[in-house]
Amino acid sequence: MAADPVLGTPEGDRLGVLVTLVQDCVARHHPMEQQGLTIEDLEPMVGRRNRVCKMLVANAASH
Repeated sequence: MAADPVLGTPEGDRLGVLVTLVQDCVARHHPMEQQGLTIEDLEPMVGRRNRVCKMLVANAASH
């Protein structure tokens, strides 16, 4: 698996923007709170926050 982008680099900044957009989309269209879940709840199973968000983006793209 590729290393996570470094914060403060163009790649890190891009990932930060994507994370924000995904969080907004999830909150609007698939509120995990209704299921009692947060991104933090998924971190132990998936990995760091950005990995959780990448997974959510991939899942949303497949639907």
